[in-house]
Amino acid sequence: MQKFFGVGLASLFAGALVWVLTSGGVSPDDTTLDRTGTVELERPPSKLLDEDEGYLALLAPHAQQPLERSAALPYPVPKAGQLHAMAYQYDSPIFSQPDRRAPTIGIVRRGAQLLVGQPVAGSGCNRGEWYKVIGDQGFVCSSNGFSVTEEPQDFYIRQVEPNRNGPMPFRYSKVTDRNALRFYELPSAAEYQASREAIRGPSGYPKVVERRLNGDYLIALDRREGEQREFWRTIRGRYIAAQYIEPKPMPQMVGERLSADIQLPLAFVYGRETVPLLAYKNGRLREIGVAEKHARFEVKEEAEWAGVPVVVSKRGFAVPRARVRVVSQIAPPADLPKGERFLHVNLDEQALVAYEGSKPVYATLVSSGKEGYDTPTGLHRVYEKHLSTTMRGNDPKEGIYEVEEVPWTMFYFQSYAVHGAYWHNDFGQVRSHGCTNLAPADARFVYNWIAPEVPKRWNGLREIQNGTYVYLTRDSAH
Repeated sequence: MQKFFGVGLASLFAGALVWVLTSGGVSPDDTTLDRTGTVELERPPSKLLDEDEGYLALLAPHAQQPLERSAALPYPVPKAGQLHAMAYQYDSPIFSQPDRRAPTIGIVRRGAQLLVGQPVAGSGCNRGEWYKVIGDQGFVCSSNGFSVTEEPQDFYIRQVEPNRNGPMPFRYSKVTDRNALRFYELPSAAEYQASREAIRGPSGYPKVVERRLNGDYLIALDRREGEQREFWRTIRGRYIAAQYIEPKPMPQMVGERLSADIQLPLAFVYGRETVPLLAYKNGRLREIGVAEKHARFEVKEEAEWAGVPVVVSKRGFAVPRARVRVVSQIAPPADLPKGERFLHVNLDEQALVAYEGSKPVYATLVSSGKEGYDTPTGLHRVYEKHLSTTMRGNDPKEGIYEVEEVPWTMFYFQSYAVHGAYWHNDFGQVRSHGCTNLAPADARFVYNWIAPEVPKRWNGLREIQNGTYVYLTRDSAH
Protein backbone atom coordinates (compact mmCIF):
# COMPACT_ATOMS: atom_id res chain seq x y z
CA MET A 1 0.00 0.00 0.00
CA GLN A 2 1.36 3.38 -0.98
CA LYS A 3 1.61 6.00 1.74
CA PHE A 4 0.14 8.85 -0.18
CA PHE A 5 -3.18 10.39 -1.09
CA GLY A 6 -3.52 10.77 -4.84
CA VAL A 7 -3.39 9.07 -8.21
CA GLY A 8 -0.63 6.46 -8.32
CA LEU A 9 0.29 4.21 -11.24
CA ALA A 10 0.97 1.25 -8.96
CA SER A 11 -2.50 1.56 -7.44
CA LEU A 12 -4.09 1.74 -10.89
CA PHE A 13 -2.25 -1.34 -12.07
CA ALA A 14 -3.41 -3.18 -8.97
CA GLY A 15 -6.95 -2.72 -10.29
CA ALA A 16 -8.25 -0.22 -7.75
CA LEU A 17 -7.54 3.37 -6.96
CA VAL A 18 -6.65 3.56 -3.26
CA TRP A 19 -6.20 6.91 -1.60
CA VAL A 20 -4.43 6.91 1.75
CA LEU A 21 -4.24 9.78 4.19
CA THR A 22 -0.93 9.36 5.98
CA SER A 23 -0.97 9.83 9.69
CA GLY A 24 0.49 13.07 10.98
CA GLY A 25 1.06 11.76 14.49
CA VAL A 26 -2.25 13.03 15.87
CA SER A 27 -3.92 10.80 18.44
CA PRO A 28 -7.30 9.32 17.52
CA ASP A 29 -9.02 11.39 20.20
CA ASP A 30 -8.05 14.59 18.36
CA THR A 31 -9.76 13.63 15.10
CA THR A 32 -13.00 12.29 13.75
CA LEU A 33 -11.12 9.75 11.64
CA ASP A 34 -10.38 6.05 12.04
CA ARG A 35 -8.53 4.98 15.19
CA THR A 36 -5.81 3.39 13.02
CA GLY A 37 -4.57 6.84 12.05
CA THR A 38 -5.28 6.31 8.33
CA VAL A 39 -8.34 6.49 6.14
CA GLU A 40 -8.60 4.32 3.05
CA LEU A 41 -10.89 5.46 0.27
CA GLU A 42 -11.30 2.64 -2.23
CA ARG A 43 -12.67 3.58 -5.64
CA PRO A 44 -12.47 2.06 -9.11
CA PRO A 45 -9.94 3.59 -11.51
CA SER A 46 -11.03 6.31 -13.92
CA LYS A 47 -11.55 4.32 -17.09
CA LEU A 48 -10.36 6.22 -20.15
CA LEU A 49 -10.46 3.50 -22.76
CA ASP A 50 -12.55 0.51 -23.69
CA GLU A 51 -11.27 -2.83 -22.43
CA ASP A 52 -10.10 -3.96 -25.85
CA GLU A 53 -7.95 -0.83 -26.26
CA GLY A 54 -5.81 -1.64 -23.26
CA TYR A 55 -6.52 0.66 -20.33
CA LEU A 56 -3.36 -0.21 -18.41
CA ALA A 57 -1.21 0.49 -21.45
CA LEU A 58 -2.52 4.04 -21.46
CA LEU A 59 -0.83 4.84 -18.17
CA ALA A 60 2.26 2.71 -18.63
CA PRO A 61 5.41 4.85 -18.40
CA HIS A 62 6.59 3.59 -21.80
CA ALA A 63 3.33 3.21 -23.69
CA GLN A 64 4.71 4.92 -26.80
CA GLN A 65 6.06 3.16 -29.88
CA PRO A 66 9.66 1.92 -29.42
CA LEU A 67 12.04 4.59 -30.63
CA GLU A 68 14.32 2.16 -32.43
CA ARG A 69 11.50 0.81 -34.57
CA SER A 70 11.31 2.57 -37.93
CA ALA A 71 8.38 1.59 -40.08
CA ALA A 72 6.51 2.94 -43.07
CA LEU A 73 3.07 4.29 -42.31
CA PRO A 74 0.37 1.69 -43.03
CA TYR A 75 -1.61 1.55 -46.26
CA PRO A 76 -4.93 -0.25 -46.85
CA VAL A 77 -5.11 -3.74 -48.30
CA PRO A 78 -5.14 -3.33 -52.12
CA LYS A 79 -7.90 -4.62 -54.34
CA ALA A 80 -7.60 -5.66 -57.98
CA GLY A 81 -7.32 -2.62 -60.24
CA GLN A 82 -7.32 -0.14 -57.36
CA LEU A 83 -5.11 2.93 -57.26
CA HIS A 84 -2.96 4.07 -54.34
CA ALA A 85 -2.23 7.73 -53.53
CA MET A 86 0.86 8.11 -51.34
CA ALA A 87 1.58 11.40 -49.55
CA TYR A 88 5.11 12.67 -50.22
CA GLN A 89 4.80 16.08 -48.51
CA TYR A 90 4.97 16.35 -44.73
CA ASP A 91 1.39 17.68 -44.76
CA SER A 92 -0.48 16.63 -47.91
CA PRO A 93 -3.90 18.23 -48.48
CA ILE A 94 -7.28 16.64 -49.16
CA PHE A 95 -9.76 18.98 -50.86
CA SER A 96 -13.55 19.05 -50.57
CA GLN A 97 -13.91 19.19 -54.37
CA PRO A 98 -11.58 18.51 -57.32
CA ASP A 99 -10.59 22.18 -57.40
CA ARG A 100 -7.50 23.86 -55.90
CA ARG A 101 -9.75 26.76 -54.84
CA ALA A 102 -11.98 24.44 -52.79
CA PRO A 103 -11.48 24.23 -49.00
CA THR A 104 -8.83 21.88 -47.62
CA ILE A 105 -10.82 19.47 -45.47
CA GLY A 106 -8.04 17.16 -44.32
CA ILE A 107 -4.33 16.53 -43.95
CA VAL A 108 -2.40 13.27 -44.21
CA ARG A 109 1.24 12.89 -43.29
CA ARG A 110 4.15 11.95 -45.50
CA GLY A 111 4.20 8.20 -46.19
CA ALA A 112 0.48 7.64 -45.61
CA GLN A 113 -1.33 5.84 -48.45
CA LEU A 114 -4.98 6.16 -49.44
CA LEU A 115 -7.10 4.14 -51.84
CA VAL A 116 -8.48 6.32 -54.64
CA GLY A 117 -10.74 5.85 -57.66
CA GLN A 118 -10.07 6.59 -61.30
CA PRO A 119 -9.19 10.17 -62.39
CA VAL A 120 -12.02 12.71 -62.33
CA ALA A 121 -12.47 16.06 -64.01
CA GLY A 122 -11.42 19.14 -62.08
CA SER A 123 -9.36 22.31 -62.16
CA GLY A 124 -6.11 23.58 -60.70
CA CYS A 125 -4.21 20.27 -60.59
CA ASN A 126 -1.52 21.41 -63.00
CA ARG A 127 0.57 18.60 -64.49
CA GLY A 128 -1.50 16.12 -62.53
CA GLU A 129 -4.98 14.63 -62.13
CA TRP A 130 -7.70 14.60 -59.47
CA TYR A 131 -8.71 11.41 -57.65
CA LYS A 132 -11.63 10.71 -55.30
CA VAL A 133 -10.61 9.17 -51.95
CA ILE A 134 -12.36 5.81 -51.50
CA GLY A 135 -14.09 5.23 -48.16
CA ASP A 136 -13.60 8.83 -47.02
CA GLN A 137 -14.66 12.22 -48.29
CA GLY A 138 -12.43 14.42 -50.41
CA PHE A 139 -10.17 14.57 -53.45
CA VAL A 140 -6.39 14.55 -53.92
CA CYS A 141 -4.22 16.03 -56.64
CA SER A 142 -1.35 13.94 -58.01
CA SER A 143 0.86 17.03 -58.42
CA ASN A 144 0.14 18.49 -54.99
CA GLY A 145 1.47 16.18 -52.31
CA PHE A 146 0.48 12.77 -53.72
CA SER A 147 1.95 10.17 -56.02
CA VAL A 148 -0.66 7.84 -57.54
CA THR A 149 0.20 4.31 -58.76
CA GLU A 150 -1.50 0.95 -59.24
CA GLU A 151 0.56 -0.67 -56.49
CA PRO A 152 1.36 0.32 -52.88
CA GLN A 153 4.56 2.37 -52.76
CA ASP A 154 7.57 1.91 -50.53
CA PHE A 155 8.45 5.48 -49.64
CA TYR A 156 12.15 6.25 -49.35
CA ILE A 157 11.68 8.05 -46.02
CA ARG A 158 10.45 5.69 -43.33
CA GLN A 159 9.39 6.93 -39.92
CA VAL A 160 7.76 5.85 -36.71
CA GLU A 161 4.00 5.58 -36.96
CA PRO A 162 2.03 7.73 -34.47
CA ASN A 163 0.79 5.78 -31.48
CA ARG A 164 -2.95 6.42 -31.71
CA ASN A 165 -3.79 4.11 -28.79
CA GLY A 166 -1.63 5.69 -26.08
CA PRO A 167 -1.66 9.07 -24.37
CA MET A 168 1.17 10.48 -26.50
CA PRO A 169 1.51 9.78 -30.24
CA PHE A 170 5.31 10.23 -30.19
CA ARG A 171 8.31 10.35 -27.87
CA TYR A 172 9.28 13.89 -27.02
CA SER A 173 12.44 15.69 -25.92
CA LYS A 174 13.63 19.16 -25.01
CA VAL A 175 16.61 20.87 -26.67
CA THR A 176 18.91 21.76 -23.78
CA ASP A 177 21.50 24.04 -25.43
CA ARG A 178 20.77 27.28 -27.31
CA ASN A 179 23.82 26.62 -29.46
CA ALA A 180 22.32 23.37 -30.74
CA LEU A 181 21.88 23.18 -34.51
CA ARG A 182 19.15 21.58 -36.57
CA PHE A 183 20.22 20.03 -39.87
CA TYR A 184 18.27 19.40 -43.07
CA GLU A 185 20.00 16.04 -43.42
CA LEU A 186 22.46 13.91 -41.51
CA PRO A 187 25.73 15.92 -41.62
CA SER A 188 29.10 14.46 -42.45
CA ALA A 189 31.87 14.78 -39.87
CA ALA A 190 33.36 17.70 -41.84
CA GLU A 191 29.99 19.46 -42.15
CA TYR A 192 29.32 19.05 -38.46
CA GLN A 193 32.74 20.43 -37.50
CA ALA A 194 32.34 23.41 -39.84
CA SER A 195 28.88 24.14 -38.46
CA ARG A 196 30.14 24.17 -34.87
CA GLU A 197 32.99 26.51 -35.81
CA ALA A 198 30.52 28.84 -37.53
CA ILE A 199 28.74 29.41 -34.20
CA ARG A 200 31.90 30.99 -32.76
CA GLY A 201 33.21 32.73 -35.89
CA PRO A 202 32.19 35.08 -38.71
CA SER A 203 31.88 32.37 -41.36
CA GLY A 204 28.43 31.30 -42.50
CA TYR A 205 26.81 27.97 -41.74
CA PRO A 206 27.15 25.10 -44.20
CA LYS A 207 24.05 24.56 -46.37
CA VAL A 208 23.21 21.43 -44.38
CA VAL A 209 22.30 23.61 -41.36
CA GLU A 210 18.65 24.61 -41.15
CA ARG A 211 18.95 26.84 -38.07
CA ARG A 212 20.48 27.44 -34.66
CA LEU A 213 17.95 26.56 -31.95
CA ASN A 214 18.38 29.75 -29.94
CA GLY A 215 15.13 29.52 -28.00
CA ASP A 216 12.86 27.00 -26.31
CA TYR A 217 12.51 24.01 -28.60
CA LEU A 218 10.61 20.80 -27.95
CA ILE A 219 10.90 18.02 -30.52
CA ALA A 220 9.17 14.77 -31.48
CA LEU A 221 11.59 11.92 -32.08
CA ASP A 222 11.73 9.38 -34.90
CA ARG A 223 14.98 7.43 -34.61
CA ARG A 224 18.72 7.54 -33.92
CA GLU A 225 21.10 7.80 -36.86
CA GLY A 226 24.81 8.37 -37.49
CA GLU A 227 27.89 6.24 -36.95
CA GLN A 228 30.58 8.43 -35.38
CA ARG A 229 28.21 10.84 -33.67
CA GLU A 230 24.69 10.13 -32.49
CA PHE A 231 21.91 12.20 -34.02
CA TRP A 232 18.19 12.04 -33.59
CA ARG A 233 15.98 12.32 -36.62
CA THR A 234 12.82 14.23 -35.74
CA ILE A 235 9.34 13.36 -36.97
CA ARG A 236 9.59 16.35 -39.30
CA GLY A 237 12.73 14.89 -40.91
CA ARG A 238 15.41 17.11 -39.37
CA TYR A 239 18.52 16.09 -37.38
CA ILE A 240 19.84 17.22 -33.98
CA ALA A 241 22.92 15.95 -32.12
CA ALA A 242 21.83 13.60 -29.33
CA GLN A 243 24.00 15.37 -26.76
CA TYR A 244 21.73 18.42 -26.93
CA ILE A 245 18.39 16.80 -26.19
CA GLU A 246 16.76 15.58 -22.99
CA PRO A 247 13.73 13.24 -22.90
CA LYS A 248 10.44 14.66 -21.63
CA PRO A 249 8.60 12.17 -19.39
CA MET A 250 4.87 11.81 -19.83
CA PRO A 251 2.84 13.95 -17.38
CA GLN A 252 1.03 11.64 -14.98
CA MET A 253 -2.11 13.71 -14.44
CA VAL A 254 -5.31 11.80 -15.32
CA GLY A 255 -8.83 13.12 -14.83
CA GLU A 256 -11.89 11.40 -13.38
CA ARG A 257 -14.58 9.43 -15.21
CA LEU A 258 -17.84 10.42 -13.52
CA SER A 259 -20.56 7.92 -12.61
CA ALA A 260 -23.24 7.22 -10.06
CA ASP A 261 -20.45 6.44 -7.57
CA ILE A 262 -18.21 9.42 -8.42
CA GLN A 263 -20.04 12.71 -8.82
CA LEU A 264 -19.48 16.44 -8.88
CA PRO A 265 -18.51 18.54 -7.08
CA LEU A 266 -14.95 17.24 -6.95
CA ALA A 267 -11.91 18.96 -5.44
CA PHE A 268 -8.52 18.52 -7.15
CA VAL A 269 -5.29 19.33 -5.32
CA TYR A 270 -3.00 21.53 -7.40
CA GLY A 271 0.15 23.61 -7.24
CA ARG A 272 2.44 22.19 -4.57
CA GLU A 273 3.59 18.59 -4.58
CA THR A 274 1.83 17.98 -1.25
CA VAL A 275 -0.71 19.93 0.78
CA PRO A 276 -1.95 19.39 4.37
CA LEU A 277 -5.01 17.33 5.23
CA LEU A 278 -6.93 18.83 8.12
CA ALA A 279 -9.29 17.63 10.84
CA TYR A 280 -11.36 19.80 13.20
CA LYS A 281 -12.77 18.95 16.61
CA ASN A 282 -13.62 20.88 19.75
CA GLY A 283 -12.57 24.13 18.11
CA ARG A 284 -9.11 22.82 17.30
CA LEU A 285 -7.57 22.39 13.85
CA ARG A 286 -5.14 19.53 13.30
CA GLU A 287 -2.97 18.44 10.38
CA ILE A 288 -3.47 14.70 9.98
CA GLY A 289 -1.51 13.99 6.82
CA VAL A 290 -0.85 15.19 3.30
CA ALA A 291 -2.51 15.01 -0.11
CA GLU A 292 -0.39 14.68 -3.22
CA LYS A 293 -0.66 16.98 -6.22
CA HIS A 294 -3.69 16.17 -8.41
CA ALA A 295 -5.35 13.97 -5.79
CA ARG A 296 -9.11 14.49 -5.72
CA PHE A 297 -12.12 13.90 -3.47
CA GLU A 298 -15.87 14.42 -3.49
CA VAL A 299 -16.92 17.65 -1.81
CA LYS A 300 -19.41 17.91 1.04
CA GLU A 301 -19.16 21.67 1.58
CA GLU A 302 -16.93 24.72 1.71
CA ALA A 303 -16.47 26.10 5.21
CA GLU A 304 -14.18 28.00 7.54
CA TRP A 305 -12.36 26.11 10.28
CA ALA A 306 -10.56 28.16 12.93
CA GLY A 307 -10.47 31.07 10.50
CA VAL A 308 -9.07 28.98 7.63
CA PRO A 309 -11.22 28.60 4.45
CA VAL A 310 -11.36 24.88 3.67
CA VAL A 311 -13.07 22.39 1.38
CA VAL A 312 -14.57 19.53 3.36
CA SER A 313 -14.79 16.02 1.94
CA LYS A 314 -17.67 13.62 2.43
CA ARG A 315 -15.41 11.67 4.80
CA GLY A 316 -14.90 14.62 7.13
CA PHE A 317 -11.34 15.69 6.41
CA ALA A 318 -10.56 18.99 4.69
CA VAL A 319 -7.95 20.74 2.53
CA PRO A 320 -7.21 24.49 2.53
CA ARG A 321 -9.39 26.17 -0.13
CA ALA A 322 -6.37 27.89 -1.62
CA ARG A 323 -4.81 24.53 -2.49
CA VAL A 324 -7.69 22.90 -4.41
CA ARG A 325 -9.73 23.54 -7.52
CA VAL A 326 -13.40 22.78 -7.02
CA VAL A 327 -15.14 21.39 -10.10
CA SER A 328 -18.92 21.89 -9.99
CA GLN A 329 -21.78 21.02 -12.30
CA ILE A 330 -23.45 23.69 -14.44
CA ALA A 331 -26.58 23.84 -16.55
CA PRO A 332 -26.03 23.68 -20.32
CA PRO A 333 -25.69 27.16 -21.90
CA ALA A 334 -28.95 28.61 -23.16
CA ASP A 335 -27.79 28.71 -26.80
CA LEU A 336 -26.83 25.04 -26.83
CA PRO A 337 -29.20 22.69 -28.72
CA LYS A 338 -30.90 20.33 -26.29
CA GLY A 339 -29.01 17.10 -25.63
CA GLU A 340 -25.79 18.23 -27.37
CA ARG A 341 -22.39 17.25 -26.04
CA PHE A 342 -20.20 20.12 -24.87
CA LEU A 343 -17.00 20.89 -22.99
CA HIS A 344 -17.16 23.38 -20.15
CA VAL A 345 -13.91 25.12 -19.23
CA ASN A 346 -14.07 27.09 -15.98
CA LEU A 347 -11.16 29.50 -16.31
CA ASP A 348 -11.38 30.58 -12.67
CA GLU A 349 -11.09 27.03 -11.38
CA GLN A 350 -8.81 25.85 -14.23
CA ALA A 351 -11.07 22.85 -14.79
CA LEU A 352 -12.77 21.10 -17.68
CA VAL A 353 -15.93 18.98 -17.61
CA ALA A 354 -17.30 16.99 -20.55
CA TYR A 355 -21.11 16.87 -20.73
CA GLU A 356 -23.54 14.68 -22.59
CA GLY A 357 -26.48 17.04 -22.59
CA SER A 358 -26.93 18.01 -18.95
CA LYS A 359 -25.00 14.97 -17.64
CA PRO A 360 -21.32 15.45 -16.67
CA VAL A 361 -19.23 12.44 -17.70
CA TYR A 362 -15.59 13.47 -17.22
CA ALA A 363 -13.73 16.05 -15.13
CA THR A 364 -10.12 17.16 -15.01
CA LEU A 365 -7.77 20.13 -14.58
CA VAL A 366 -6.39 22.39 -17.30
CA SER A 367 -3.80 25.13 -17.75
CA SER A 368 -5.15 28.10 -19.69
CA GLY A 369 -3.65 31.44 -20.74
CA LYS A 370 -1.31 33.27 -18.40
CA GLU A 371 -1.44 37.03 -17.81
CA GLY A 372 -1.32 38.87 -21.13
CA TYR A 373 -2.45 35.75 -23.01
CA ASP A 374 -6.01 35.47 -21.72
CA THR A 375 -8.09 32.57 -23.01
CA PRO A 376 -11.32 33.86 -24.60
CA THR A 377 -14.69 33.16 -23.01
CA GLY A 378 -17.94 32.31 -24.77
CA LEU A 379 -19.61 29.46 -26.62
CA HIS A 380 -17.68 28.13 -29.62
CA ARG A 381 -17.51 25.00 -31.77
CA VAL A 382 -14.54 22.86 -32.67
CA TYR A 383 -13.73 23.64 -36.31
CA GLU A 384 -10.45 21.72 -36.73
CA LYS A 385 -8.86 18.59 -35.21
CA HIS A 386 -5.29 17.31 -35.47
CA LEU A 387 -3.71 14.18 -34.08
CA SER A 388 -0.66 16.43 -33.71
CA THR A 389 0.49 19.81 -34.97
CA THR A 390 3.50 22.08 -34.43
CA MET A 391 3.07 25.40 -32.63
CA ARG A 392 5.55 28.27 -32.52
CA GLY A 393 5.77 31.90 -31.49
CA ASN A 394 7.83 34.62 -29.81
CA ASP A 395 7.14 35.46 -26.17
CA PRO A 396 8.28 39.02 -25.28
CA LYS A 397 9.73 37.77 -22.01
CA GLU A 398 10.80 34.21 -22.76
CA GLY A 399 11.79 34.55 -26.42
CA ILE A 400 11.29 32.21 -29.37
CA TYR A 401 9.57 28.89 -28.76
CA GLU A 402 8.64 25.97 -30.99
CA VAL A 403 6.72 22.92 -29.83
CA GLU A 404 6.64 20.01 -32.27
CA GLU A 405 3.68 17.69 -32.69
CA VAL A 406 1.41 19.05 -29.95
CA PRO A 407 -0.91 16.06 -29.45
CA TRP A 408 -4.71 15.83 -29.69
CA THR A 409 -5.27 19.43 -30.83
CA MET A 410 -8.81 20.80 -31.21
CA PHE A 411 -9.19 24.39 -32.49
CA TYR A 412 -12.43 26.12 -31.50
CA PHE A 413 -11.86 29.89 -32.06
CA GLN A 414 -9.27 31.61 -34.25
CA SER A 415 -5.91 30.08 -33.17
CA TYR A 416 -7.16 29.00 -29.73
CA ALA A 417 -7.32 25.26 -29.06
CA VAL A 418 -7.79 22.60 -26.44
CA HIS A 419 -4.79 20.27 -26.70
CA GLY A 420 -2.47 17.90 -24.89
CA ALA A 421 0.63 19.32 -23.18
CA TYR A 422 3.59 16.97 -22.74
CA TRP A 423 5.99 19.62 -21.44
CA HIS A 424 4.62 20.23 -17.92
CA ASN A 425 2.56 18.73 -15.11
CA ASP A 426 1.21 21.97 -13.60
CA PHE A 427 -2.43 21.41 -14.50
CA GLY A 428 -4.66 23.56 -12.34
CA GLN A 429 -2.47 26.65 -12.88
CA VAL A 430 -2.41 29.17 -15.74
CA ARG A 431 0.71 29.00 -17.91
CA SER A 432 -0.16 28.83 -21.64
CA HIS A 433 -0.10 31.39 -24.46
CA GLY A 434 -3.89 31.30 -24.63
CA CYS A 435 -4.71 27.69 -25.44
CA THR A 436 -6.21 25.27 -22.94
CA ASN A 437 -3.63 22.63 -21.93
CA LEU A 438 -4.73 19.15 -20.91
CA ALA A 439 -2.62 16.25 -19.68
CA PRO A 440 -1.99 13.91 -22.66
CA ALA A 441 -4.23 11.11 -21.35
CA ASP A 442 -7.08 13.58 -20.79
CA ALA A 443 -6.56 15.23 -24.18
CA ARG A 444 -6.71 11.88 -25.96
CA PHE A 445 -9.96 11.05 -24.21
CA VAL A 446 -11.49 14.40 -25.20
CA TYR A 447 -10.15 14.17 -28.78
CA ASN A 448 -11.83 10.80 -29.31
CA TRP A 449 -14.98 11.84 -27.44
CA ILE A 450 -15.82 15.01 -29.35
CA ALA A 451 -17.33 15.09 -32.85
CA PRO A 452 -16.52 14.53 -35.60
CA GLU A 453 -14.16 11.56 -35.81
CA VAL A 454 -10.97 12.03 -37.85
CA PRO A 455 -10.86 9.40 -40.63
CA LYS A 456 -8.34 6.61 -40.24
CA ARG A 457 -4.89 7.44 -41.67
CA TRP A 458 -5.68 11.18 -41.65
CA ASN A 459 -3.66 13.43 -39.36
CA GLY A 460 -6.08 16.33 -39.38
CA LEU A 461 -9.65 17.30 -40.20
CA ARG A 462 -10.46 20.86 -41.30
CA GLU A 463 -13.54 22.89 -42.19
CA ILE A 464 -15.58 21.06 -39.55
CA GLN A 465 -19.19 22.23 -39.70
CA ASN A 466 -20.78 20.41 -36.76
CA GLY A 467 -18.02 20.13 -34.20
CA THR A 468 -18.61 19.73 -30.48
CA TYR A 469 -19.31 22.91 -28.51
CA VAL A 470 -16.72 24.43 -26.17
CA TYR A 471 -18.10 26.72 -23.45
CA LEU A 472 -15.54 28.85 -21.60
CA THR A 473 -16.55 30.91 -18.55
CA ARG A 474 -15.26 32.92 -15.63
CA ASP A 475 -18.01 32.39 -13.12
CA SER A 476 -16.67 31.18 -9.77
CA ALA A 477 -17.46 33.13 -6.64
CA HIS A 478 -13.85 33.80 -5.68
